[in-house]
Amino acid sequence: MIRQKHKNLIRKLAVKLVEMLAVIAIFNGQTTFSQVVRRKPPTAIVQKKQIFKGKSIVRADLQITKLPEFSSPAAISLSDISRNLAQAMYENGFAVKLDGSMPLEKFADLNIQVPMINQKASLEFYKPTAVSPRVNAAMLGENVSSLRINFKPSAPGKWYVISCLVSSAGLFTVAGPDGNKTEISAENNGLIHTFVLSQNTAWQSILIWKPSTDGNDFWYVRACSINTPNLP
Repeated sequence: MIRQKHKNLIRKLAVKLVEMLAVIAIFNGQTTFSQVVRRKPPTAIVQKKQIFKGKSIVRADLQITKLPEFSSPAAISLSDISRNLAQAMYENGFAVKLDGSMPLEKFADLNIQVPMINQKASLEFYKPTAVSPRVNAAMLGENVSSLRINFKPSAPGKWYVISCLVSSAGLFTVAGPDGNKTEISAENNGLIHTFVLSQNTAWQSILIWKPSTDGNDFWYVRACSINTPNLP
């Protein structure tokens, strides 16, 4: 008899507990008792696909930076590279001819359309104003943007000349893999030459930027060529 009374008491307490939970749910979630007992899963919202219609009109509020139409494709003179590399080697005690006849071995040719050769070399642009594969050029701002040339030497103790074709006069700052910096003026043909004597086969980086000294706001990068001397 006592056991039956305990069962009835427990049953009543359970009913009261369910009623209290239902009241709490009604006040908190503004729902009904039937929704508390059996809540339906939310209906999935299907978002309509946006279809754009093509037009030839450029919206006026889209600010597009237009790069100049260069008159000729980017070309870098190998004889000029040979002459500059020979001069750098000669100044470091190597007996080489300075007439531009030093044979070169092509390591990598990079440009905007081909900015990377896997496991060999690549171009990177920091905060460029515009990059256009169509005209194969990149526009960079003075004191804002920079060009990074990465390359992986094939062996230690090899000379590398990194020649970049730019469309801007004035002074450029170049930082080498060892952290040292130098200032270089672009030659009349628009070439900037940087020389690296590899110490190992780890990835190396050359950083180039243009300080504001001549009043020009922008400079253009068109191509970079990496070469090594082909000596016996």
